[in-house]
Amino acid sequence: MVMQAQTGTPIDIVLVIQSLIVLFIAAPPLVRAVFGMNARKKQRKKPDETTSDTSLTSGANV
Repeated sequence: MVMQAQTGTPIDIVLVIQSLIVLFIAAPPLVRAVFGMNARKKQRKKPDETTSDTSLTSGANV
């Protein structure tokens, strides 16, 4: 805030810059949370389906 007062920078510009910094820092986890969940669920389902198919096949052979 001292630098803002010394240079005479308007408060609106300071707030916009601060908001953009916070946005860019928070964006990667936010994007992973929104878009990454579906990809993770699909990856988790594929090994489970393979495991269940293997267990059914091994049970049928016995």
